[in-house]
Amino acid sequence: MNNQIIKATKEDLETLTNLFQFYIYDFSEFIDAHVEENGRFSDYPLNNY
Repeated sequence: MNNQIIKATKEDLETLTNLFQFYIYDFSEFIDAHVEENGRFSDYPLNNY
């Protein structure tokens, strides 16, 4: 397997937002994170990154 790390761009924002759902889920036992009515955690503000 040949893996490569690349810098995320604005075009990757939707993918990163979706991946952060798993990240927040994994940490939800340690942080105050709750699932909203739509079944997702609140979106993490990634626009500044």
